[in-house]
Amino acid sequence: MSSVASRWFAIGTAAVFTVVSAFSLQACSSDHRVDTTAKGVIDAFTAAMDKQNAQSAAALTTSPVDAGDLLGGSFAAMHATEITSTPSDLALYSDGSATFSMKTTWTFGPGRQWTSESQGAARKLTVGWRVQWDPQLLAPGLTQDGLLREVKTYATPVPMVRDTAGKPLMNLETINDIVVNPDQIKDPTVIGRQLAAVVAPVAPLATAQSITQQITGSGAKPVTVVSVRDSDFGGLNGDPTRVPGTTIQKRQQLVLINRELQSPLLDGVTDYWNALADATSGWAVEVANPGQQPVRLSGAQGPASPDVRTTFDPAAQAKVKRAVVEVAQPAAMLAMDVKSGALLAAAQNDAAAAQNIGLTDDFTSGHALDPVVAAVRQAGGGDVNRENALMDQLGLGLSFTVPGVRPAAVAPANSDTFSMAALQVNPASNTASAAASVSAINMAAMAASVARGATVTPYVINGLATKVEGGAPGPIDSGVLAAIRSAMAATVKNGDASDLQRAADLTALVGTNGPQGPGWFVGVRNGVAVAIYCAGAKSGTAALQVMQRYLNTV
Repeated sequence: MSSVASRWFAIGTAAVFTVVSAFSLQACSSDHRVDTTAKGVIDAFTAAMDKQNAQSAAALTTSPVDAGDLLGGSFAAMHATEITSTPSDLALYSDGSATFSMKTTWTFGPGRQWTSESQGAARKLTVGWRVQWDPQLLAPGLTQDGLLREVKTYATPVPMVRDTAGKPLMNLETINDIVVNPDQIKDPTVIGRQLAAVVAPVAPLATAQSITQQITGSGAKPVTVVSVRDSDFGGLNGDPTRVPGTTIQKRQQLVLINRELQSPLLDGVTDYWNALADATSGWAVEVANPGQQPVRLSGAQGPASPDVRTTFDPAAQAKVKRAVVEVAQPAAMLAMDVKSGALLAAAQNDAAAAQNIGLTDDFTSGHALDPVVAAVRQAGGGDVNRENALMDQLGLGLSFTVPGVRPAAVAPANSDTFSMAALQVNPASNTASAAASVSAINMAAMAASVARGATVTPYVINGLATKVEGGAPGPIDSGVLAAIRSAMAATVKNGDASDLQRAADLTALVGTNGPQGPGWFVGVRNGVAVAIYCAGAKSGTAALQVMQRYLNTV
């Protein structure tokens, strides 16, 4: 008996039907009464399933488009590392139809496996035998508009992110993705207008035009046009699923409890929480049909994990956020506690967000660090190794790995490690290069170190130490310290920052890289170090405007 034939427990033909045992099949494998065409198509269908080839499997069914949509979506949502589909119990009928059983095992990783058993049918069409398409070939209760998916599960209560005072900051919430299938609608403009009216109370930025553009630009594939939190769903102006071609898919996501506290500093915290959740999560296989609660078919719960406690300060965040909106050009600001190195807050205005200006991105320092470079070079006396050691003390020549801070140019990713949630600042080979390219975190750490008199190491998640490489942190050389402190005091007393109001006890450095910027303001006041970056023309003036708004905010 062939290897393919051995997958079948029984096969046969009859006027009504006859089931022939596997033993009998082996004895008559060359008997032309056995309908190999039906068997071959079903074998090919299950082989395509094993390869997770939705289009190949769908082409062997009576409804290739419907089958392709559901198989493709479910293969993507199941995240299986391996699929094994085994057909059995084929029965052929004289009316050109057949029935069979199918056992499908989905493997997601070590110890994570789910097996389903289903009943299928086949029909002999003019083009030959085809598997009768039925969504329940994949799972019981699955409908054509539904989805078979594998999801993470979390212990109860789900760990949350807390702020510096221990109060809840972020938690896991159910998100409703409103999905439009272009194949099921006639006029995207009409659908855009109808959906915009439904979501207007909770998502006013989702206009009829923006929704229509998403639909027309989706390449005829289903597209999520709006996402709404469960807590906001009751505020919708009607049921989105009443709009033609629209379904709702539910998922879970870590979100800010107070959306006004949105901060780029929390991007990396989210990365860290996701990585921690991945490492401790359980799993479940669900049937998710539109308008119904997902039905769990299998799975296992993971162990509980602790809350993530951060240094994030909501009051400080409110201040820096109000400060950066003072100017129209790109502006970003970071606040750090001088004593501990705790990252308190960070904000960027819309213009900075549009240009992807991040707090860990390196930019030229221009003339902002001229006093620092001058002090280091004077103390180093031309000895490059000595100069590098002095820069290390200021934190400018070190490499920091900060758990919970997203590195530059790294997008969120699913990962079972914490490597995505770290900041890498490349160590400099000499004084000039260390001062020429800096990030907002570089700048704030330098200012905090000068105020403290020794290297300040930034961190954002309590209990997780920052890894320091590339040099030796420690007390700052007294001569370097005195020179930089004097320059920072003079900048505020009679220099570029002398026009600032309410600036008592402020020390700072200000500088630009020429008329087209960028511009920096880096300073210390009341135990908080701040770094402000502005891009574009007159960016030095813009940085001072941001700082003035910060000083004016109680």
